[in-house]
Amino acid sequence: MTNEGEGVAICAGAWMAGRMPVIVLETSGILLSTYALMRCHATFGIPILMLSTYRGGLGDQEWYAVHTGAVLPQLLQSLRIPCKVVQSVDEVAATFVDARRTMDASLHPVSVVMDVRLTDRE
Repeated sequence: MTNEGEGVAICAGAWMAGRMPVIVLETSGILLSTYALMRCHATFGIPILMLSTYRGGLGDQEWYAVHTGAVLPQLLQSLRIPCKVVQSVDEVAATFVDARRTMDASLHPVSVVMDVRLTDRE
């Protein structure tokens, strides 16, 4: 795979082959894959679970991620992709159940974003 957009397209093929597609990517990968998400998944009713980090979210110390994190919530909203930012380990299991239910009902992409506090453990 050369970029996340291709990964999203591969997930569309997996759905058409009877699989439940999941892609793990960074915040910047969601930005990069927007065309494939709209052209394949939204247009043809193909669900996908996007599991990503939330680089650039509030409290993140990485300067290079600030701009991508700043636009992520608005981008997902404008693409009409339901999103949950998980801030606690206690939320993970229930969030995945809810995401799967939403995918099944809507036949549309769903985004689960892990807050930086969950992914940057030192």
